[in-house]
Amino acid sequence: MKSIQALFEVIKVEHEVDAPLDASKITSAEQKLGYPLPDDLKEFYSLSNGAMLRCQYEAGIYNEVGIYGLEYVERIRTVLLGESGDDDECAPPSWYAICRVQSGYIIVDLATVQDNHCLFYFSWEDSTGWEEDSPIIARSFTELLNRLIESEGEKYWRRDNFER
Repeated sequence: MKSIQALFEVIKVEHEVDAPLDASKITSAEQKLGYPLPDDLKEFYSLSNGAMLRCQYEAGIYNEVGIYGLEYVERIRTVLLGESGDDDECAPPSWYAICRVQSGYIIVDLATVQDNHCLFYFSWEDSTGWEEDSPIIARSFTELLNRLIESEGEKYWRRDNFER
């Protein structure tokens, strides 16, 4: 598996990247979110505050994966349901939308940060059943980014063989 630095070298040549964040802005964002970020995610944001991965999956049609800038990362329940849906019955408060993908979102569960790894899930954009409908698609940001790059546009997060 490639490191975040090695993946960033590929992304900055083949895709679009944003300007990096300094450590103080990352720390400030962690305080706002109320959870620490895993080290690999902090490393990514220190290299680029978001990215747009454009991967061709059919002739001339692109599947875009937007990795949000840290200032745009917010609770998935707020993203999908607005402020009125921001309660514990809708989704765990530690689930944050981190990427926009075709027909859905990739979510990070910041309450699962352990040994600098955490769980990443996929959610359909119209989902209301959270944990039972959201498969675990990666166990670290490094794994997620490797899979996004290696899949070359294949919507790997929509496979049926993920743990639920």
